[in-house]
Amino acid sequence: MICGLAVHSFDSALYSSSNSVLYSSSDYVLIMFYILVLIQFYIQVLILFYMNLFYILVLLYMILVYYLG
Repeated sequence: MICGLAVHSFDSALYSSSNSVLYSSSDYVLIMFYILVLIQFYIQVLILFYMNLFYILVLLYMILVYYLG
């Protein structure tokens, strides 16, 4: 959903500035804002993924130690 919003805002920024060659500052702010939101979103997903991976590895290690020892 966030990605779709970013693409939509980027398209609207392109079409709204068809009269002039340069973008307006508000379009730049919107685009930068959505890029930052996307970056934060992906970083959070990566952090959650690696934290879960870490906990799963610890759990597997504890199970192995329990059964082998």
